[in-house]
Amino acid sequence: MKIKMSDKPAIVVALNGDVTARSLVQSNAMEELRKQFNVIYLCSDSVSIELTNSFRVDFLNSRGRWVKLVDYYLWELSYFKYLRRFTSIRERRKDFRVIMLSKKQRTLLTVLSLPVICKIIMPLMENLVVQHNKEIYRFLKKINPKIIIIPGAQSDSFGLDVIKCARLLSIKTIMTVMHWDFFSLKGLLRAAPDIISVWGEQMCEMAVKLHKIPQEKIRITGVPQFEIYKNSIDMNIARKNLGLPVDKKLLLFAGTGVPFDEMSILEEIDSLIGTELFSDVIVLYRPHPKKHKSRKNEKDFNEYKFKNIELDPENILGKKKIGKTSLEYYINLLYSIDGLISPFSTMTLEAALCGKPCMTIAFSDNLHTWKFERALTFKHLLPLQEFDWVSLCKNKNDIKKSLVRLLKTIDKSDISLKIKKDIQYIVYSDKNSYSKRLFNLVSEHIGKV
Repeated sequence: MKIKMSDKPAIVVALNGDVTARSLVQSNAMEELRKQFNVIYLCSDSVSIELTNSFRVDFLNSRGRWVKLVDYYLWELSYFKYLRRFTSIRERRKDFRVIMLSKKQRTLLTVLSLPVICKIIMPLMENLVVQHNKEIYRFLKKINPKIIIIPGAQSDSFGLDVIKCARLLSIKTIMTVMHWDFFSLKGLLRAAPDIISVWGEQMCEMAVKLHKIPQEKIRITGVPQFEIYKNSIDMNIARKNLGLPVDKKLLLFAGTGVPFDEMSILEEIDSLIGTELFSDVIVLYRPHPKKHKSRKNEKDFNEYKFKNIELDPENILGKKKIGKTSLEYYINLLYSIDGLISPFSTMTLEAALCGKPCMTIAFSDNLHTWKFERALTFKHLLPLQEFDWVSLCKNKNDIKKSLVRLLKTIDKSDISLKIKKDIQYIVYSDKNSYSKRLFNLVSEHIGKV
């Protein structure tokens, strides 16, 4: 235990892994809270980042095989329960997470998600098998914090355990959502916190309409890891910081994690540059850090002999490690580009926060089982289809037309200001820092029922 004793009232921040630690701690999201509270980090054993004033729980190893198995199926069941609420049987069969399951798993979860059965089986397994972690319970009882902050992340069993223990101890909880698609593609909450902090108005609407969460339990505070994009960097300075040419038009291709043939799209774009498009265009390719392993016919990037497409600087230098990219690198990368190309990566939002237009890919590759045009139906992606600075490409034959539209959008005057204004609907921000907004949220709810 590395906890400092203090006269200040305690607040516990639960961290399930390095990604959430980077988002909530290394982004300085706790800066304002640390001034008036003793902020203590309760870490899962998945957190490898060294944090001061922290306590690590041997969470994964303490769970038996049977508990882990039941816990896994409860997360999948929460997703099937969500699908039953909002999709038809035909649509469910095309869902990516459903496709990746075995036939036996799909059949089992389809039966268990029937309302009558699910109403019995979920609380039974939750309370009798999964239960709550005794070490977390003892720690929270000893610290007795004023409030607990929990990241809203996909299948976060650690955070779920913290909520369960907090309920038993009558300690209030605030969940800060980490994923853009948290209320669109992650399933229903297995245990609800007292307050949910969301990115923007769009996420608030999804939480209320799709998950039936009461409006009074939701607060719009923005995203901690995206606050850095408020610190605008001159394009030429950003390019020099990364060793990129200042006399070219730079487009960033941000890859997707699902099985998808990105390389054929890159080949098509490469052939267009210098022939049917201006030759002063360079495309930087940034593969998704968790690119799915089941991709077909994909060779190493260097085997393609591209003329106008390069790996982004971090990948070229061989420094890329999953989840380790610094926030400083991201801000330099996104302020150095003129526009973004992506199959609906979250980096579309990050680029928009920097005032950059995008081209979104929404067609299937006819190679993998996953049909990418289904992304057009995802609730969290609907606003992007309405913004006029988004060049939507629904057919591979339209790549050239979509690229031309993107390049024309880049050249529009005041387009950057418009993009930053539009994106507020999805990612809220104001003159205060995220750290200050989170402090105000905590202060509002300490002492309230």
